[in-house]
Amino acid sequence: MNTKSKRAKSIKLTGDYTIYEVNELKQKIMDCFEKSDKVNIRLSEIERVDACIIQLLISALKEAKAREIKLQILDVPELVNEFMKRIHCEEILEEMV
Repeated sequence: MNTKSKRAKSIKLTGDYTIYEVNELKQKIMDCFEKSDKVNIRLSEIERVDACIIQLLISALKEAKAREIKLQILDVPELVNEFMKRIHCEEILEEMV
């Protein structure tokens, strides 16, 4: 029996997200995956990001797909778009909406 909520769970990132925040963010994402079949991560208020967070978001997209969870990464700011282009992950950008 599926006891997951039908309502989307949301995570809103604000400020800096770097290697120092990756474990906490990973736990938040995994908690949402356990509670709902729909998860939204909003990036509009990120001020700084590094490769660890980008790797985590890519991993979360893959994990969500494997679990048949609808994960949307919303409000992607230009700094994240530019970072993704620099590390040659442009194709992932299309999944992040």
